[in-house]
Amino acid sequence: MKFAGLYFIPTHNPTEATTLLSTLTTSLETHFHNPTPSTPWTLTYRLLRSTPAPSSSQTLPQGYHHILHISSLSQPLTFCYIHGLASPTQIKSENSTQDSSQKIQQPAETGKEGVKQMIITIPTSQSDPHIHTLITHLSPLWSHRQTLFIPPSPSYSSGEYTVRLGQLHLSRSPYINPGTATSATIPGVVVCIEAEADGTPKAEDSDSENDQNDIKEESGDGSSVTLGREEEEWYKEMECGVRDIWSKIWGNGEGMGLGGKGVEVREVMMDWKTQIDWGNRRDAQEDETLVKMWCEVLRLRA
Repeated sequence: MKFAGLYFIPTHNPTEATTLLSTLTTSLETHFHNPTPSTPWTLTYRLLRSTPAPSSSQTLPQGYHHILHISSLSQPLTFCYIHGLASPTQIKSENSTQDSSQKIQQPAETGKEGVKQMIITIPTSQSDPHIHTLITHLSPLWSHRQTLFIPPSPSYSSGEYTVRLGQLHLSRSPYINPGTATSATIPGVVVCIEAEADGTPKAEDSDSENDQNDIKEESGDGSSVTLGREEEEWYKEMECGVRDIWSKIWGNGEGMGLGGKGVEVREVMMDWKTQIDWGNRRDAQEDETLVKMWCEVLRLRA
């Protein structure tokens, strides 16, 4: 079982980002219980946005194609998360309920009926050829919006928790090697706090008299997700643990080299309630939920 929380702290220049990363690392080493250095990690993220058809008479929802590789999540695989594209059925339904002079203005919500979303994996070695195909041969459909990467960066472990820190570098090129590339633009620093436990609490029989010990949430595709009580308690405990670790590392934000004011830290937690279900795909579902969490933070601009 996995859980993670992600924190993004915006910076204005490379010097500020370097100072912040150093200060956060020192604070982590001071407040994290017996931190043990782990394998350095890297990240590469490319964002593409759907290109509207020139002849289109309506403003359709924007689609996004995230291409994400995190070495700590999977070294050989890169995740492709595509969402926000309206299906022909939805477009027809929207048009039938509007006056002919009206246009669809609001993007469709991901995960709802009629909106396509999917996550696939490709070999990391094929990520550059994949994006090359999208922005050259399929340029009428997709346009490159941004590339972010984190060069080899520190991580620390203690018990169930692992903390990873890194500077986000912004690149104009869709092709990047995070191990050798440099960038003069650093939009911010990220801190990811992960928790992982061996094994999974035993799922309760949905037909048994213990049904009242399960909670039901609506998943992203509208289906029912049943969470065992023990599982729910573990996720809640880890969520509190992540926030506790962050509060110790960050403190009140003073002394972080950011002037001590006007800093808005963005927090995004793994959406365990609506994404994780029992079954053989638990590990895959958790990885996909982590990917969605990262993409939500990394999409700095549309």
